[in-house]
Amino acid sequence: MDADKRKQIVAKLLSAAKSGAEEEAKLLLDAPKLEYDFVYEHIRGYILKKYVLSPDETEEDLKALARISLAKMMKIDAEVRRELDMATRCDKATSESTKTALLLYVIQRDLGLPSNPKEYAAVENIPELARYIIKYLKK
Repeated sequence: MDADKRKQIVAKLLSAAKSGAEEEAKLLLDAPKLEYDFVYEHIRGYILKKYVLSPDETEEDLKALARISLAKMMKIDAEVRRELDMATRCDKATSESTKTALLLYVIQRDLGLPSNPKEYAAVENIPELARYIIKYLKK
C-alpha cells in the first residue's frame, strides 16, 4: 500500500472516530437523567472511539487505554512502546500520560464539565470517570 492510500485510510479512521465520539457526547448531554450504566456505556464508547479501539476492548484504566491506542497507531507492542517512551522522557511526561490528560481535557470541554483539577486529575479509570460525570454534568 502506498503512502497516499495509507493517509486516506488514516484520515477516514480519524474522521469516523471523531464523529463517533461526538455522537456519544451528544447522547450524554441529551439524556434526561444520568444513570450510572448509561453514563458508563457512553463515556466508554466515547473513549474507545477517540482512541480508535475496538468495542471489544476490556481495559478500563485510562493510561492503559492510551498505551494500547499509541501502540496500535505505531504498530508496535504496547510494552515495547512504553519502554522506549520511558527511555526518552520529557520532564517526566510520557506519551500515555499526555494522551490521557488531553483525553480528559476534551471530555471536560465536550461535556461542559466544570474545572475541578484536583478531583478530575484523580480519575484513573472509566468507572471513576462515569461517577465524576454523573456528579458534575448539570441536568
